[in-house]
Amino acid sequence: MGLNTCASANEISVSLTTQTLTEESINLTVLIENIGGDSIFNIEAFPLTSTIFSINGSLFLENLNPGASHEEIFSIFLNKSILPGKYPIVFLVTYYDKMYDKYTLYAKHLLTYVDGFDSLIAGSLNNLNLDKNQEGTLNIIVSNLENNYKEIDVNLYLSEEFKTTTKNITLIADSINNYFVNFIVKAPEFPSGEEYATLASLEYDLGGYHYCTFAESNIVVFQQNEIEEKSNILIIFVLIYVALLMIYIYLKFGGKK
Repeated sequence: MGLNTCASANEISVSLTTQTLTEESINLTVLIENIGGDSIFNIEAFPLTSTIFSINGSLFLENLNPGASHEEIFSIFLNKSILPGKYPIVFLVTYYDKMYDKYTLYAKHLLTYVDGFDSLIAGSLNNLNLDKNQEGTLNIIVSNLENNYKEIDVNLYLSEEFKTTTKNITLIADSINNYFVNFIVKAPEFPSGEEYATLASLEYDLGGYHYCTFAESNIVVFQQNEIEEKSNILIIFVLIYVALLMIYIYLKFGGKK
């Protein structure tokens, strides 16, 4: 049975498809589609590091026209013995629009090894608005949906442009309740883009199986300082223009008797 997971932004859709992994290796299909109205450029997709799996392959496109798509096959290899269940596969996708603004998103997928079940926890991650070089807090709400003990590994996927003290926290959930995990992040001083995708995987072992689910959001970095600088430059040009105009009027008409 094919399993398909899709991530999308305003101009791009990325889907990851696999079969259930029952041996040491399997193919993963990455499908990228331009769902916007303009061409996109320098599209790159690559898997993020995993200790459990090795993923071989590469995807880079110079451009992709509206309505066009591209498919690439990657190979997944199992590195060590693991429990049956569901495991996270995450790709980082970057591209540029026609104004050459950079965008990033995470394409996520739950790979089933032998057999697996839906996670019995749920997670939500807040959106965050920051100025350049400003700190903020990413809050993850983890809901334990059944009354038993779990050690939940919370792993944060965040652009290397941001600073944070940690990207991995272990949470103890021992009853039906909501639990909270906080990550302090600092926006870059010179961001390469405005909107950054953020993703967290929530994993745990229970009853001889591995479980996983995701929470995702966006961080927007405001370019307020640049806007103020451009406004100040515009004001200076206007003042210079007015001064030159007054000098011209005085020289042309002021000397007449």
